[in-house]
Amino acid sequence: MRQDGIANWTKEAREKSLAVRRAKGSVWGWDKRQRADNTDQNTVDVASIPLPRSMEEKPAFRARTDEDELTQIDMEDYEAMVEYEKQARRSQDAMEMGMMMAVGAPGITRASAGRSLLRKTVGIASDTVNSSRTIVTAYDLSAPFRQGGILSLSHPSCAARSYVNMLRAARSAKAAKNVMEEIKSRRYYELYKDSGLYLAEEGKAAEEVFKAVFAKKIPGVNMSERAYNAYLNTLRADCFDSLLEALKASSNKKMLKAGNAAYEQYVGSLNPAGFSSLDDALASLKGAEKSITSEIIVSGINNKELEAIANFVNAATGRGSIGAAEKYAQELSTIFFAPKLTASRWQMLMGQPLYQGSVRSRMIIAGEYGKYLAGLATLYGLAKLSGAQVTWNPRSTDFGKIRFGENRIDPLAGLGKHAVFAARIITGKFEGVSGKSEPIYDDKGRNNVGDIFERYVRSTLSPLYGTAVTLATGRGIDGKPYKAKDIPYDLLPLSARDIYEQYRDNSFGMATALSLATLHGAGVDTYEKREPRMTKAQVRKAIEQGEPFNAASLYK
Repeated sequence: MRQDGIANWTKEAREKSLAVRRAKGSVWGWDKRQRADNTDQNTVDVASIPLPRSMEEKPAFRARTDEDELTQIDMEDYEAMVEYEKQARRSQDAMEMGMMMAVGAPGITRASAGRSLLRKTVGIASDTVNSSRTIVTAYDLSAPFRQGGILSLSHPSCAARSYVNMLRAARSAKAAKNVMEEIKSRRYYELYKDSGLYLAEEGKAAEEVFKAVFAKKIPGVNMSERAYNAYLNTLRADCFDSLLEALKASSNKKMLKAGNAAYEQYVGSLNPAGFSSLDDALASLKGAEKSITSEIIVSGINNKELEAIANFVNAATGRGSIGAAEKYAQELSTIFFAPKLTASRWQMLMGQPLYQGSVRSRMIIAGEYGKYLAGLATLYGLAKLSGAQVTWNPRSTDFGKIRFGENRIDPLAGLGKHAVFAARIITGKFEGVSGKSEPIYDDKGRNNVGDIFERYVRSTLSPLYGTAVTLATGRGIDGKPYKAKDIPYDLLPLSARDIYEQYRDNSFGMATALSLATLHGAGVDTYEKREPRMTKAQVRKAIEQGEPFNAASLYK
């Protein structure tokens, strides 16, 4: 319908027209094209720019089609409407303030100001704590094997594309923006949002380790965040697309079968050939449209299945659900290093992504678990060929780690720590680096159940909180003495500390290899070389013969 003369409409008529179109989903955003009749150079089409508050109803999800009729209004008139709404809000705020003062509410005003100051103070303190975590995790390319470790192994081709985007984003802010724009231009982008797939955007949503504002003013931190976000966003989008295509493939078989049955019923005779493609099957269904949305609907994919695969991708990349505690996410992320990452690892271990969706979506997600195990098997196989050793005892500190002498590489992306904790609590046994098994429920020694719980909780604390606890107890998680002079070292970036320790304790070649692993997010530890333990007989013989020996090597 032509909208000539809309600038002369009454405000009520204009609002009603736009509200009706928005409710139908046909008002999408500014599209700077002039009208077909060239009657008004200032005429534009309305799209995603938010309308004034009174008309800001969000339409139900619907795929955009070329047939959408776009409402056309005069730009100047629209700006006048927006200004009118702003003035109305200012007048309302002024009226409310005047009423408060009229009824003697200066105390309320002061209390409000006090609360505002308190919130600012708490916000500054919280950002200071978060800044320490951001600095500790910056200056590396750790997304591939920190949060993205599970999908990086199960989808190596997606990981390769994500790695390229990570390097591009690290180079410049413009390149990072282009990466995000490419994701937004994908055919399934609306489904990403509708199903709850998490995509981090600078200034809107951030990964847990990059929530601080102060730290981003330090040179190099923004570069680290851009690279981190680009890798995870690309990986999530690619893997979601892959899982959705798998869902569609499983659905297509059912649709082809249903289409064949409908065709047979129509012609009244058997058609041995059947339909050769999904397009033929779709053509046989009354009213089927070959659009993105109809393609999903006709394939039989429902919202629960989309949400299930989005939940799996989120959990696999460190964005787990913390349930009822979600409203306290900001406070929890201040105290703990990464609560959503911790939750995601427990969810992956307990198979939480398999609890949702349908039978076919569960089968596809189960297949993703299988792909991850196959990726790990390949990695461990290559490590064994290189002369490494791997410990498979889940109660051992070295569970799942690749060992080269005193060096340990952890490829489990955080799963190992939680699996070991659970195995020790369930079996009641502890096994350290020495390989000796100890009971944990006898309240003896340092490895009783209370100590294991304490060390696990301390390993999940944010850097400042963790350092405060360590300073208060006088010992680190490893039991070594800790003093105030050790604080600056513990607040350095993890990459810098690990690289320093690798070159200090290893040959140049080994240190370089281990440094590359830690820069990409793999956990790397180097244990101190220890004297071999002496047996009781060896100790007795050394004492009888007066031979010197190191007391640290005494048998226990």
